[in-house]
Amino acid sequence: MYTSQQLFILFFVTLFVSSLSTAQNLGFKSYQFDTDDGLPSSEIYDLYEDIEGNIWLTTDRGIVKYDGYDFKSYGTKDGLANLVNFSFQPMNNNTFWVNGLDGSLSYWNGSFFEPFAFNEELKSLRPDQEGWLDFIGLHENTLFFQLIASDYWEITYPIYSINTCDGTTATHGEEILDFLNNTAPTDQIIKRRINIAKNLQAVKDSLKTLNVELRKISEVHFQWNAQSKIKNVKNITKEIIGLYIDENNNEWIATKAGVFYFKNGDLSAEPIIILEGIGVTVISKSKDGSLWVTSTDNGLFHIPNITIKKFKSKDWLDGETFYKLKKADNYLVVMSEKGRTFLLTKNQLNAQVDDNIIVDNLTNEKRKIISSSVHNYKGIFNMLQVENKTFLVYNSTGFNINTDKNYIPTLKYKFRTLSATIDRKKNIWIATTEGLFKWKNEYKKTEPALVPIQGIRDFRVNDVKMDNDGIWLATPKFGLVYKRDSLEYTFKHEKLSNKVLQAIYKQNDSTLWLGSNRGLLKAKYTFKNNIPIIEKMDVYTIKNGLISNYINDVSFWNDEIWLATDNGLCHFKPSQLSVSHTIPSLQIDFIETDKKQAVHTTQVTLPHNENDVTIHYTGISHNKPKKGFYRYKINDKPWVETNERKVSFLDLNHGEYAFKVQCRSDNSQWSNTKQLVFTIEPHFLERIWFKIAMICSVCIIIFLVIVRYKKNWQKKLENENRLRKSELTTLRNQMNPHFMFNSLTAIQGLIYKGEKLEANTYIGEFSRLMRKSLEYSKLENIVLEEEIQFIENYLELEKKRFKELFEYHIIIDPELSKSALQVPPLLIQPLLENCIKHGFRGMDKNKLIEISIQKHEHINDIFEVIIKDNGVGFDLSQLSNSSKSVGLGIVKDRISLIRENLNNKEVAFYIDSELGKGTTIRLLLPLNT
Repeated sequence: MYTSQQLFILFFVTLFVSSLSTAQNLGFKSYQFDTDDGLPSSEIYDLYEDIEGNIWLTTDRGIVKYDGYDFKSYGTKDGLANLVNFSFQPMNNNTFWVNGLDGSLSYWNGSFFEPFAFNEELKSLRPDQEGWLDFIGLHENTLFFQLIASDYWEITYPIYSINTCDGTTATHGEEILDFLNNTAPTDQIIKRRINIAKNLQAVKDSLKTLNVELRKISEVHFQWNAQSKIKNVKNITKEIIGLYIDENNNEWIATKAGVFYFKNGDLSAEPIIILEGIGVTVISKSKDGSLWVTSTDNGLFHIPNITIKKFKSKDWLDGETFYKLKKADNYLVVMSEKGRTFLLTKNQLNAQVDDNIIVDNLTNEKRKIISSSVHNYKGIFNMLQVENKTFLVYNSTGFNINTDKNYIPTLKYKFRTLSATIDRKKNIWIATTEGLFKWKNEYKKTEPALVPIQGIRDFRVNDVKMDNDGIWLATPKFGLVYKRDSLEYTFKHEKLSNKVLQAIYKQNDSTLWLGSNRGLLKAKYTFKNNIPIIEKMDVYTIKNGLISNYINDVSFWNDEIWLATDNGLCHFKPSQLSVSHTIPSLQIDFIETDKKQAVHTTQVTLPHNENDVTIHYTGISHNKPKKGFYRYKINDKPWVETNERKVSFLDLNHGEYAFKVQCRSDNSQWSNTKQLVFTIEPHFLERIWFKIAMICSVCIIIFLVIVRYKKNWQKKLENENRLRKSELTTLRNQMNPHFMFNSLTAIQGLIYKGEKLEANTYIGEFSRLMRKSLEYSKLENIVLEEEIQFIENYLELEKKRFKELFEYHIIIDPELSKSALQVPPLLIQPLLENCIKHGFRGMDKNKLIEISIQKHEHINDIFEVIIKDNGVGFDLSQLSNSSKSVGLGIVKDRISLIRENLNNKEVAFYIDSELGKGTTIRLLLPLNT
């Protein structure tokens, strides 16, 4: 006896055996790629989109990578373990595994393929070396497989696993499937085929007692509830290859005869068939929202949008051009460019051409008008009711006001009329090829007047629509124009440029749909100070699923937007239509010179004779704009837009160049900037060392000429200068032993006192001072900043030596530049040493040294250094016999030599001291920078 659950399953299997015979076959825009486009084979098994947006394919002739431009094939010579591979197993870092026909694995490490190190262990898992191992899942570093023999839908046990790090293999039972499903990423948009495989196995197990032919199971789609019980059953009547569920719970079923699409996973509704008759292997949703579909014999398909549907009918030719759309009660009337008129009914969605249908279903007033016409549907497109029995009648030859009693007039105003509307004040606005006309509400008493826009009278207006108290104009010359009383506003939005607007449909008070010769535009706008402001503009083209970029008319009917194009009709629900704002990835590939030396780096140095450079770059997007996919600039030049993947710069001058490039998809922002810095070295004739050498050579020649005539005088001058410099160097070098003696004495005192840490610190600082003193003793001048640092270091050492029993202040005139002013080195330190050693002798506290460096008040090219202490002072008459005279004498002699060497009498040394009141020393030095 059958259980109730088995009878329930059998009932649904039987019920849905033929339920798909009436499935809708609505058209979608798709692009096919085959061997003629660069694919090595039309037989594709799996698809994977990496982080950068590259599409990867497994085929029977290698792995293929598609970057939006070209298909690049990889074979065994490129590192694959086997030429025939079936599935991808992505990793987290833009790497992946692929499985081969012979049971081997290959690994893409981000740059190249390499065979799996433990392929022999994998091959040993296959009994009789038949079949291949297909991926089931991944957990941490462990890959899980099932063995595929002949029937793909049969789950075979055990399930195998291998650790990718050490090659350890293991076997598992059915419980591992639940473990892998529970650990799968929750944000996975497309679920792996193991889900349907597991479900089918459960169905087979439950139906074994029913003697149902098991091969039928591969044509039946089962839905499961949360308790793992069968909820719905649908007989697809075609062999199922895979089941996929997207983020909106829509179900996509890949079969050997196309894709069956169940919106919201509703099996009670009839599915939409996509790519009917094609053996589909994989359905993948890209980052930009489009679909990629692989097949067994027909290559790769790209479907930009499944929301936009092409309306098909047996009553018109496929691809026929449609010119006008008009709603009439429950019908949509369509007129072709050839003059044929069709009627779409709301319920049947079929074109009907019976002359009496439209008349029988219109209101009485409109029926009278159309009945008295030439018995076609053109009249409905050429008529605007302005009063109860008054109509504006227009066509390709002109326009006029008429009543229903005189429907076919001799048209008075002979302008080709394209559209008309009426405002709240009953004024008529008429769009013609010669401009915009306004006919005031007193039609019989007035004449229509041509309304100039921006001072131009004779320009074409394709469509006119009302908006509260204003009107919208679609023009081929000015694009979108808004007019309200005296206000005229022409929109300069970048997405309106180079587009001829054909039609306007106003959806609501904030949304316009614009038909153009380059796609459909959706404009979101708002009013600020009675001026419309476009807040957002999206563009839809054939790349977004439109059947054509040439939109003749736009209308809203049956809760959908309808487009009349030069390739038929298409329609969509506005709420479902969206564009991808995904920013494409971009990389600079390499820089190439005319010497064919390609360099792959972000910073390059090139010789002077390789100044013709070409930079190659690649942006990956499957929704490229028709123009301006890339933009680049070099240094501070303006951005240049292009669709080329390389740019050349010829005959560049030497110097450093910063090349920057960006890219964008339709409706996306520009990507982050990629930069390449390259430097072209100068010719040796332009190098600085060569120019210096040439200048030096000229100077030497001039010098030799001068020497020839003034030899004796020059020798004398050189000898005197050499003598002065020698004396000055001698005096500078006298500073070193004097300074060393006092510093070593301080260190010795610390050591004697047992202050080892202080002594160690003092020695470190003293060694730094000694190094600086040795460096400075070889120089004639140093900058003031270095001299200040030196004396500060010295004073800090002395404070440590004397236990900080004195203070010092250094004041520098802000008009003097510490980093530019040149001073003789080691000139101030001996004076400070005298202050500390002799000036403060016998004092216990309040010891102060003030150092002031300032510009001279009266002499422009002189600055002065004033060193003042509050010490005991001394008698100047006793100075020559004092030990103070050694340091002071050295400084005084150095000042004297500087004065003589520079021949500057203002350079001087002054000292003033008074017993008990301290000492003041003034140094007047040349203001050199």
